[in-house]
Amino acid sequence: MKQSNWPEWITAEKESPIGRQSFTSWRPWKKGDPLLESGLLGPVTLRVMQGME
Repeated sequence: MKQSNWPEWITAEKESPIGRQSFTSWRPWKKGDPLLESGLLGPVTLRVMQGME
């Protein structure tokens, strides 16, 4: 028997039991996976500007 990746509520053509409108069958990470490096390179300066009219 082939295992389905679709939730039961989709195959039964019913509404999601938790009100979900959409879903994905691809999970890019799992709980407990190490964080990937990301961010800006070099020093960063934040400047607040007011009155930009």
